[in-house]
Amino acid sequence: MMDEKLISLLEYIGVGKNHSQDREAGEGIFYPSSKIACTLEDIVDLTRTLERINTFISNRPDWYRKCGTTTSISLSHDSLRASEDSKAVERSTLTIHALTRGIEAIRHISSWFETQHTACRENIGKLKLRAGLLRLPEEILSEILAYASQQTNVNEMVNIKNSANALTNLSLVCSHFRNVVWDTPDHWEHISSSMNDEATNAYLCRRGAGNLQINMTMSSFRGGEDLYTFWQTIAQKAHLWNRFALHHRDATVEDAHFLEIWEPGARDVGTPQLSEIVVRYPSFRFLAHFQGTSHIEFNQNDKALHFYSSWETPNLRTMITENIIPIPFSGTTSLTHLQIKLGFYEFYGVINHFFAALSSFLSSCPVLDRLTLTVRHCDMSTDAAHVTRVDVPSLTELTLLFESGASYVASSLFNLINSPGVRTFELECDADSEGRDIAKAAFSHCSSFPKLARLSISLLKPLSRFRPSESNNHLWISIPNLPHLQVLEMSTSGVILKSSTEMPQLPSLQSLSFKNCTSDMEWFKTFCDQIRLQHQYGSPVKLYIEGCWWKSSMQEAYRSMGSPHAIGLDV
Repeated sequence: MMDEKLISLLEYIGVGKNHSQDREAGEGIFYPSSKIACTLEDIVDLTRTLERINTFISNRPDWYRKCGTTTSISLSHDSLRASEDSKAVERSTLTIHALTRGIEAIRHISSWFETQHTACRENIGKLKLRAGLLRLPEEILSEILAYASQQTNVNEMVNIKNSANALTNLSLVCSHFRNVVWDTPDHWEHISSSMNDEATNAYLCRRGAGNLQINMTMSSFRGGEDLYTFWQTIAQKAHLWNRFALHHRDATVEDAHFLEIWEPGARDVGTPQLSEIVVRYPSFRFLAHFQGTSHIEFNQNDKALHFYSSWETPNLRTMITENIIPIPFSGTTSLTHLQIKLGFYEFYGVINHFFAALSSFLSSCPVLDRLTLTVRHCDMSTDAAHVTRVDVPSLTELTLLFESGASYVASSLFNLINSPGVRTFELECDADSEGRDIAKAAFSHCSSFPKLARLSISLLKPLSRFRPSESNNHLWISIPNLPHLQVLEMSTSGVILKSSTEMPQLPSLQSLSFKNCTSDMEWFKTFCDQIRLQHQYGSPVKLYIEGCWWKSSMQEAYRSMGSPHAIGLDV
C-alpha cells in the first residue's frame, strides 16, 4: 500500500479520479498501479530536488565570476603564480565538465517534462470532454452519438453498414456510452440484407418498438436460402415497418432472377405502419433483359417488378422509384409524395408506355401533394395525344428535372397533367437547345397555375461547351401575369435572355433571385426596373444575386438611386 503522503498528493492533483459512470465497484479513490505510483513518487522527489537547485542557483547568479576568475595577470616571471594558474585551469576544466553534464541533464529533463506536460494537458482535455458528455442527459447524449455515427456515402447500403460499425466503436468508449447506445431504439432502426442473421436478430430485438427501416438488395444474396432466411426474419416484424427500400441499382442479371424467386413469397404482406416505399432498378434495358424480351416488348406491369402492389399499406405517404413507373394499388389512396427518376438511354420500348403508365398512376392518387419527376437521356419524340389528360387537383408542389434532351416529353407532360392547385413549380434542365425549348414551354405553362407562389427555373450548362455570345444561345421567354407569385428564382448559365412580350405583372412578388447567370446584365437590369416600378408604393422586393459577374455593378446602380422603399427594390 502506498504511503498516506503520496495518496494525499495524488488526491490533491486529481490522479485517478475517474467518472462515477466508469467505476465498477467502490466509491473511494482509484489507486493506480505500483509502477505508476513509483514513477509519480520519483517525479515528486525530482521536482523537489529541482526546486532546491533553483533556490541554490538563484542565490549565486555570478558564482564562478566571483570565485574562479583572475582579475589581473602579472607579466613578470613568478613560478608560484604559474603553479597556481595551472591548478586553476584544472579546476576550471573540471567545472566546465560538471556544468556541461548539468546542461545536458537539464536539457533532457526539460524535454521530458515538456513532453509529459503536453501529453497530460491533451489527456485532461479529452477527460473534460468525456466528463462533459457523461454529464449530459441520456436523451441528449443519445442524439449526439446518433449524429456522430451517421455516414454520408451515396450508397445507402454502405451507409447502414458504416453507421453500424461507427455505433459499435462508440459503444466501446466507456460503459456509459455502451449503455446509451444499446438502450436507444432509434440507433437500431436500419436493417440491411447485407447483415448476417445474428446482427439482424439483434437489431430487431433492440429496436422492438416499431418504425423499422428495411433496406434490401438482391445483390446481397448468393443463394435462395439466404434470401428466404432474411425475408422470413423481417416478414415476421412487417407490422413494425416504417420504410422499405429495394436497392437493385448495381445488381447483375443473375441477381435480378432472385427478385422473380422472392416475389411470390412476398405477396399479401400486412404493413400497417409502412409510410415510405423505395424501389430502385438499374435500367430499362436491364429489366428487359431480366424479362427475356426486347425493348419493344418490355412489360411495364410485370408483377415481380411491382412486388409492393399486393401489400396492405393504409398509411403510405411517400413513394420513390427509379427506372420504373409504379402501378396503381391500394396504398396510393393515402400517397402524398411521389418521386420518379427515369433514364431512357434510347430505350424506345419504354417511352411508348411512359405517358399511359404515368397517367394511370397519378389518377389513383387523390391526395398527392408533391411530385418530383426526373427524365434523363430521352431524345426521341413520342405521341401522347391518345393518353387521357389526368387531373391532380391536390398537387401543390411540382418539380421537373430534364437531362439530355426530352423537350418533346416535357411539352407533352405539361399538357398531360392538369394541376391548378400548384403553388411551387421548379424546373431544372440543360442550357442547350433542347433545354431552352423546355424552359420556354415552362414559362408559358405557368399561366395554368393560378395559385403559383414560387417559381424556380434553372438551366445548367451541358457537357458540350459553347460561348454565351453565340446568337443561337438566345432564350426568348414569355412570363405570364402571376398575381400570387411571391418568389422568383432564375439560373441561366450560358443563355442570353430575351423578352418576346411585355413584362409580366407580379404584384405579390417579395423575393427575386438570379444565380449563375453568365450573360450580360441587360435583360436582368430591364426586368428589375419593371419589377421595382410595380412596387414603389409598397414593400420593396428583395433582390439576391449570386455567381453573376455583374453583381457589384447592379447593386451599386440601385443603391445610388435611393432607399429600398423609394425605388421598390432592396439590394
